[in-house]
Amino acid sequence: MRTVPVPWRPVVAALTASLLVPWLASAQAPKRSTAAPRPPAPPTPEQQVLQQERAWSRAILRHDIETIADLLADDYVRTSPDGRVHNKAEAILEFDRDRDKYTASTFDDAKVRIFGDVAVVQAAGVDRGTGADDGKPFVRRYRYTDIWVRRGGVWKCVASHASEIGDPPPTGG
Repeated sequence: MRTVPVPWRPVVAALTASLLVPWLASAQAPKRSTAAPRPPAPPTPEQQVLQQERAWSRAILRHDIETIADLLADDYVRTSPDGRVHNKAEAILEFDRDRDKYTASTFDDAKVRIFGDVAVVQAAGVDRGTGADDGKPFVRRYRYTDIWVRRGGVWKCVASHASEIGDPPPTGG
């Protein structure tokens, strides 16, 4: 009986390649997580208060008295740039009487400080638009402080003070 020599090297190489290549490919493939994705982190108190400030700016732009009323606490007090003091009802009435056409109501340089369920916001605001009485464009710049209190998990503004400021100083030399 005669034996036929088996070319072992090619057989072993082919067998090794057929087993190792898929194994190596799966080992280097990115792992797919079977865990559910993490929900986004809830907003911080600072972010929550800034969301309320942005809602207020949008409400001024749109003359949305209902939103403004919802943002203000029932015991809200406002000191206007001319020094007059208004309760919530008076402040809402003043906002409602405003017939100017706003093209922008923005704030920047906002600093939010949190003291438990109380937040103090200091910022610079700019309102742009056209005057209802004279039809002339306006730019009103002011600095303001808003005091927010979290009641029942909702931030409500309890006090505001605004001071008008002039145009920014020229830049350059």
